[in-house]
Amino acid sequence: MGPFDRGLTALYSLVVSAFAVAALLELFGYLPPMDGLHALPAKSRDAVAAGLGVLLLVGLRLLWAGVRRSHRERQAVVEDNSLGQVRVALTAIENLINKVVSQVPGVRDVHSRVVGDPNGIAIRIKATVTPEINIPEISKEIQQQVQDRVKDVTGINTASVRILINNIATVKPRVE
Repeated sequence: MGPFDRGLTALYSLVVSAFAVAALLELFGYLPPMDGLHALPAKSRDAVAAGLGVLLLVGLRLLWAGVRRSHRERQAVVEDNSLGQVRVALTAIENLINKVVSQVPGVRDVHSRVVGDPNGIAIRIKATVTPEINIPEISKEIQQQVQDRVKDVTGINTASVRILINNIATVKPRVE
């Protein structure tokens, strides 16, 4: 979830929570009566109070989810050696992969995703290629180059490198 979505979620849940608190306070007589709630029969007040309580809890949970950062986002890979720990952010590895893959002839656009794996890291690559290349050959070349470069630069083992060719770009002539 991006910052804009987190902000919207936080704002929405804050408004919902404030409404639930105000309605509960009015229902139990701590605020002057508003239109509608004070006219409820005594039997329905318990059900309305329970519903407002659930609404309040859901609003608070959404508020918490909207303002806190996920622990899974951008975790670092840890290597231990005799001098201490070495942490490499997953975004740094993704940037390295994007650079390596974009230098392969025939690759037009590349997006990578790195996730932790018990055997090292798992890499997912989405690429757009030109129609002149052989996709199985270029895929094997990309997998080998990425695995070698990640190992050389970071020292981290690569458990898998999956490639999705999501588009074959057509080259349009430039108008000058």
